[in-house]
Amino acid sequence: GRMGEALEAVYAADPGPHLAELAHHFVAAAPGGEDMVARAVRAATLAGRRALEMLAWEEAAGLFERALEALELAEQPDQRERCELLLDLGHARMAASDVAAARDAYQQAGELARRIGAAEEVARASLGLGLEFTAGIVDQVEVALLEDALAALGEADSPLRARVLARLAKALLFTPQAGRRLALSEEAVELARRLGDAATLAAVLYDRHLAIWGSEKAEVAGERLAAATELVRLAERVGDRAMALRGRGLRRTDLLELGDLAGFDAELEASERTADELRQLHHRWQLPLARATRASLAGRFAEAEELAGQGLAIGRRAGDQGVEIFHTGVVAVLRLMEGRFGETVDLFQDLATRFPSMPVYRACLATALVEAGRDGEAKAEVEHLAAGDLATLPRDLTWSVSLATLALACHRLGDAERAARVRELLAPYADRNIASTRFGALCMGPASYFLGLLAVTLDRPEEAARRFAHAAELGERIEAHAIVAQSRAEQALALLALGRPGDRQAAAALLDQAVATAEELGIRGIGERAARTAPAWPAGLTGREVEVLRLIAAGRSNRAIAETLFISPNTVLHHVSNIFAKTGVANRAEAAAYATRQGLAG
Repeated sequence: GRMGEALEAVYAADPGPHLAELAHHFVAAAPGGEDMVARAVRAATLAGRRALEMLAWEEAAGLFERALEALELAEQPDQRERCELLLDLGHARMAASDVAAARDAYQQAGELARRIGAAEEVARASLGLGLEFTAGIVDQVEVALLEDALAALGEADSPLRARVLARLAKALLFTPQAGRRLALSEEAVELARRLGDAATLAAVLYDRHLAIWGSEKAEVAGERLAAATELVRLAERVGDRAMALRGRGLRRTDLLELGDLAGFDAELEASERTADELRQLHHRWQLPLARATRASLAGRFAEAEELAGQGLAIGRRAGDQGVEIFHTGVVAVLRLMEGRFGETVDLFQDLATRFPSMPVYRACLATALVEAGRDGEAKAEVEHLAAGDLATLPRDLTWSVSLATLALACHRLGDAERAARVRELLAPYADRNIASTRFGALCMGPASYFLGLLAVTLDRPEEAARRFAHAAELGERIEAHAIVAQSRAEQALALLALGRPGDRQAAAALLDQAVATAEELGIRGIGERAARTAPAWPAGLTGREVEVLRLIAAGRSNRAIAETLFISPNTVLHHVSNIFAKTGVANRAEAAAYATRQGLAG
């Protein structure tokens, strides 16, 4: 104790850097009496809070624990002070990725706050207890504490009440209480705007974004992107880097959905810089998963697999329950891009059993089963999901993914009855990509692709061809080479079904492009399907050679052909030589005559 007092005098001018040293001495002296207990608690508390400011999470947690130990030596420990220390300990432990210990501290704080009638502390404990990343799980402990906090705070306007309202709405995400969730969220935003507190509004908008996902009114209004953009601006204004990082994650998903790849990449880079500054594993594991999605869309499958594994490893170290689920989603989309979705049957059977509150897993299972050739089981899953006019599918952040995967299953099964209803519900997303998760780590590509499949199922080949062409166009914007190849292959089949003049040639060219991409990237299924359905051209001509021959017959020069087909003049010359050799003609005039005889001109 004397050593502590002496050092306190020496460091009086600038005690901050020496607080941990002072805490060490005073905590050791705490058994010496009430005065030393008070000094120990104060020194350890101040040192812990300084460590939090320095992002030294483990050190901070240790200091708060020592403060609590010292406090217990008092004859009558101050229970409100104990509650504050437990809240600080929960904060430090959560930041250090010690999730179980953090939740235990918050629970103790909440129970103590209820006993002593400390409404604000109940609210703070309820806000700290919940996990940011959960999937398919309703945390009943969190919900109960939030309900208690809301009752304790009363009806008076306050920043804490706004935050608790918003967090309760988020906590109810995977429950049937959709109406209450939206009402709580709306009330929270209105209250936060009335208060004019930027930090509170940012936090409320984050929870609002999650609560309204899938809500028809919010989707039509584009409210999600607006909310995410505003919360990033507010969080940066008040210096809350962690909240700004969360907001950027939401913006990534929204921008990916809208096809803004440059915006997605910019947000990802900004997030990586902030995550490096914050030095918390909680903020790092989402970033490799987002990059994995980017790689799988582009057809860099090995890179995507490696990045997904990195994200999973970091998330496990962080102790985040949600990482397993998000990793599964990234890998499932990767398998879809690769043409290997049938390999995910066991994965989705397990998830559908473990998370019955998330029908999206049953929709994925149905598609995986049919891709694996298990049509009977797939049909049973679709019938289960379709009961009550698809009422089992919740309007939450899984809504569009559920519809897209169900569209795949209906198409493969030829289920026109259910396809019609899915088409109606998916139609509002026609100009968007199917994207989900809170940080841009799941994208199935354009909704138009799935609408095209439904159009085929409903025997609407003209609509299907238009949808697939649109999907390829949207896919190009986000450099989704795998989905572009699949869209072109399906468009070709739709054109062959139409059989209008020129459709045969156009279909052949599309199939050639799709097959070339599939071979380059290693996508399964496209080449095999093209071989079964590609039109047979005379003299062994390829689809691309038929295109060139048709343009020769139209009197186009090699340079004009190159410009029309977006290929080099040397490539055109190569095709012309092949055409002459295969058809036995000697010049362009004879080639044109051959095209006319074979019905390939025009």
